[in-house]
Amino acid sequence: MTANDPSSPPTDQPDLPPALASHVSPVGPLARYLGPAAAIVAALLLARSILGGGRLVGMAEIRRKVAADAVSQYNIVARTGQQIDICVHAGIVAAAFLQALDSAQYRGWKLKQQSDCAAAGVPAR
Repeated sequence: MTANDPSSPPTDQPDLPPALASHVSPVGPLARYLGPAAAIVAALLLARSILGGGRLVGMAEIRRKVAADAVSQYNIVARTGQQIDICVHAGIVAAAFLQALDSAQYRGWKLKQQSDCAAAGVPAR
């Protein structure tokens, strides 16, 4: 079977002279040599991202970061938003601290939510 033979299975390779065909790899010359090395590097990068660059990133730290981000968002809304938006975001911050299991911050933000919601005309529950 030759490359021009209709009974040959189709390939993605162009028809090349036999002298060049032996030097062409379907995956490319670098991939042929870097395959195992690339897999090792990818595994190391994945492990580093999971471990946070040498330290274990726990859920508690992630929840604290989420709560800090919620406070930043509240501050933006407090400067530029309407009263009802401020009320809603105070509730979001309180919920973030509840998820972070920070009861002191949660209580403080629940009080802030009540005052912000009262200012927006939303009745307390």
